[in-house]
Amino acid sequence: MRVLILISLLFLNACATNPSQHANSVGVQSSMTLYQQALKDYRSGRTMAALEAATQALKVDTKNWRAHELLGLINERLGRTLTADEHFQKAFAIQPHDPSLLNNYGTLLCRRKNYSAAEENFRLAAEIEQNPHPEIALINAGLCANRATQREIAKQYFLQALEIAPDNIRALYQLAKLSLDAGNPMAANDYLQQYLQYAAHTPKTLLLGAKIEQAMGNRAGVKSYMTRLQNGFPDSAEYIAARNLLSLPKPSASAPPQPVSTTGVQNEQWLATRNPDDYTLQIASAKNREELLALAQLVAHLPTCIYSIKTQGNPQFQLIVGDFPSVPDANRALKSLPIKLQSKGPWVRRYADLQRALAG
Repeated sequence: MRVLILISLLFLNACATNPSQHANSVGVQSSMTLYQQALKDYRSGRTMAALEAATQALKVDTKNWRAHELLGLINERLGRTLTADEHFQKAFAIQPHDPSLLNNYGTLLCRRKNYSAAEENFRLAAEIEQNPHPEIALINAGLCANRATQREIAKQYFLQALEIAPDNIRALYQLAKLSLDAGNPMAANDYLQQYLQYAAHTPKTLLLGAKIEQAMGNRAGVKSYMTRLQNGFPDSAEYIAARNLLSLPKPSASAPPQPVSTTGVQNEQWLATRNPDDYTLQIASAKNREELLALAQLVAHLPTCIYSIKTQGNPQFQLIVGDFPSVPDANRALKSLPIKLQSKGPWVRRYADLQRALAG
């Protein structure tokens, strides 16, 4: 549960400024200094030094509930479960309604697989009016629910977090993963694109993008993400995983090409001028353009485009059909396609994704 730990510590650090009601006393100030040193040691992995400093902080000020909280986390790391609980309970006795305390104890309970108690702590933390970041507790609740294989509950927590903080990249990333696991790569891709409005790609998001493209049947898209991993993160586990995606069996070959007219079929230049926020229908791919031209004639009443990208050094042609302002519009057009095109397994694509693949 590394993500849970990271979020908890960020929350702990942000709230580590008011250890007791006697903030002006010399003893409390000294205790606070010791606590801050203990927190720094804990975050740096110097567990025993953190234990010593936090213990000293409590000796100076017995009401320093933050020191109790940190000692709870330290003892949990050392495998001293009962001692960890004792310190958390002492912290709650002094400060029963602190959101970060509830959040951190929830993290501990989730790690122990006490999912229902963890969820209750996260929920209480999110409901406290003075909590400056309730979305953190909601995301942790979602992560914990996901760990308990309660996918729908996890999804609802992540959505609640987005209602509070629409730019929260953790919630967007988790929703993309959940959507992909649920067999909805289109929704997964939408969440990933929202993520990219607020943050740059990481190895994890690049691999997620590759998996989404694989679920859509777009090997060229997988290749594009793999290349970006190779260029930016060649030593990462994600790059190896993306390469493994491409080792899966290729789709069966299509029927032999037939000579047809090319009138009205657009090319890469036309694709580059489309509104990135509009949608189209990805119909099929082939090694030669003529094969796709035959399919394009079946939907001559719609804008059609055949463009090429390179896959493993060889050109691969792609056929897209239509230009739609929304997903519902694109879905309606998809359902009305001729049976021969329906059999190709078409899917809705965003022009921004195609333009990015074309440029990359």
